[in-house]
Amino acid sequence: MKSAVFGRNFIDYLKPTWPYILAVFLIGQIQIGAVFYFPIDIQNFFNSIPYFLRLSQLLWAILIVISLFVVVRKYDFTFKQIQFLGLLYFIVFGVLKVFVRAVFLRHDLYYLLLGHESAPIISAPFVECFVYIFLITIVVGWGFLKDKEIAVKKEKINK
Repeated sequence: MKSAVFGRNFIDYLKPTWPYILAVFLIGQIQIGAVFYFPIDIQNFFNSIPYFLRLSQLLWAILIVISLFVVVRKYDFTFKQIQFLGLLYFIVFGVLKVFVRAVFLRHDLYYLLLGHESAPIISAPFVECFVYIFLITIVVGWGFLKDKEIAVKKEKINK
């Protein structure tokens, strides 16, 4: 007996996205190495981040967008399945990012889950990763679904 989430089992979610998950994981490993190679000044954080790290963050987001395009166009994912995929992406990528910050940047658990005392909770890395990854997945996935829906309607009109 296979358990299904929104009509697909776990393998059906990972099968079309594993190359993108692997690529994002490798980018994360490169980022970890870059953090050790380029010391980051926490007081002046955004100005001290090397251009390479910002570029790899952009590449990371682009890979998520490409994987969404593939699952919508080729594998006919529904919006609920895209939402679940967003949750899986958060578990894989978000937890990895929080782990990296905890282990390599030596942040404590309080900071990772709740952020700084003076900052709003949205600045906590765990919440930030969830919002960032999940919103990218939901907004872009919804856009791809709408685009596909419009293309199908145009095909019907042209027939």
